[in-house]
Amino acid sequence: MSPKHSTCSRCGSTRLVPGTVGGDGRVLFKPAKIKKFITLKGRADVAATACLDCGTVDMTIDPRAVVDLTGEPDAGGSTAT
Repeated sequence: MSPKHSTCSRCGSTRLVPGTVGGDGRVLFKPAKIKKFITLKGRADVAATACLDCGTVDMTIDPRAVVDLTGEPDAGGSTAT
């Protein structure tokens, strides 16, 4: 998954570098309450971009992965199956 940012959320620069955050090259989001007990991972990968001008790091996850893990409805009101 690659971040969808095209401009920095802090300064508006377009000088962004995609990457990952973390000691092992990955940061994972694990919901506090997982409602789906049978899952392959139980977490969602986090993608990041760093701004070369101000140093801001923006992170993005796939919202469908969180809907799938938590059972919460997506924007359309449906839950993943």
